[in-house]
Amino acid sequence: GLGNWTGLAALVIVAGLLALSSDAALRTLKAKNWKRLQRLNYALFALVIVHAFFYGALLRETSPYTILLGLSVLAVLVGQAVGIWLFRRKYVRRTAESAPAEVGGR
Repeated sequence: GLGNWTGLAALVIVAGLLALSSDAALRTLKAKNWKRLQRLNYALFALVIVHAFFYGALLRETSPYTILLGLSVLAVLVGQAVGIWLFRRKYVRRTAESAPAEVGGR
């Protein structure tokens, strides 16, 4: 049962994101609200993993689909980690450049 419900929730999110993936939606919602809704992709990712878990993907360890799921999850997590690292590196550099010089040479 829970596999069905997580799949349905994922489907609803995908349909909503599909409807929002247009220039008209971006103009209507404005960038900040549009971006907030686009962040539902993170919930979608989690729902897909939970959906696969409840459908027994982990029980079929040698299935090519389970292997593909594992590699996809790993690729997304590595990509997110790299993106966060790059963002923080850029943000810290920008903040350090705009900070005033310390008085007294400390």
